[in-house]
Amino acid sequence: MRVTMKDIAEATGTSVPTVSLILNGKPFRVSEETRQKVLRAAEDMHYVRNQAASDLRKGSNNTMALIVPDISNDFYATFAKGVERACHEAGWSLILNDSDNQPDRESGYIELMYQKNVEGVILARTTSDKSRDAVCVDILKERSMPHVLLDFTSADSGDVVAGNHLFGGRTATEYLIRLGHRHIACITGPLFLEGARSRFEGYRQALEENGAKYNSSIVREGDYTYETALNLARMMNWGDFTAVVAANDLTALAVCKVAAEMGYRVPDDRSVIGYDDVLFAGLMNPELTTMGQPTRQMGADAAKMLMDRIDHPNRKREVKTYTPQLIVRSSTAPLR
Repeated sequence: MRVTMKDIAEATGTSVPTVSLILNGKPFRVSEETRQKVLRAAEDMHYVRNQAASDLRKGSNNTMALIVPDISNDFYATFAKGVERACHEAGWSLILNDSDNQPDRESGYIELMYQKNVEGVILARTTSDKSRDAVCVDILKERSMPHVLLDFTSADSGDVVAGNHLFGGRTATEYLIRLGHRHIACITGPLFLEGARSRFEGYRQALEENGAKYNSSIVREGDYTYETALNLARMMNWGDFTAVVAANDLTALAVCKVAAEMGYRVPDDRSVIGYDDVLFAGLMNPELTTMGQPTRQMGADAAKMLMDRIDHPNRKREVKTYTPQLIVRSSTAPLR
């Protein structure tokens, strides 16, 4: 059982207020003998301070929550690493929640974090249910919970960290066009999500601005997962395109696998470009050309932004945007 101040008071023949003042280092008049007796008893009895009770008295606990749709996705794992590092440096605690791409689980975590009295939430929304698009943001607003959103600048509340995905989608496609590709397929993320929709719009803009015809028959809507991308890539007519713009690196990895299944070599027969520059992108064979994002920095900035929001609840809403960078590796090549 947990040792309490009452236990120490009984063991030393002192009062609970006296024990509390000594253990908390408060200045008051007490003999050095009594002080040392209480401190020795606390050490011998393995007393641990009740942080929850202290936080309740202070009205704060320096704890935030992070909710992601899939921690096994290296993008979210790297983002979480950035959040954790910033929390550690600031002396904050972090509670990590994986919604497993389930909207009900996501909203349930928000309610649970509210019950646990966390001071704020960083939310990366699920990718699986368009009908529940902004439900969790509404819950955060209703509960008056300070929050930072990932890739959701269109929300009317909460601070935001977001990539410039219109630029990213356009840059990736323009690079393939410069390599001579004119028939470029695309496997998107869930188009109800702002980031996925912006990447797709950038893809379309690049085609139109460079005189390459948009062909809806070689476009598929995915959900950023490897399994879905495998199924979509296997259903495509590979004779209709020479290159693929993938919504993220997991999707690109799936495309490369299916290309091999179909007897195509990457990049000799088909070029593939991803998005995010996760760890495995540079370890693939061939190494993956991709749009790199400063994912860990985005996580760290989200944590700092949330801490600042908690300290300054009435400050102006902040939206911080990051420009992705084209990273050329060996999964893309000039059209033969």
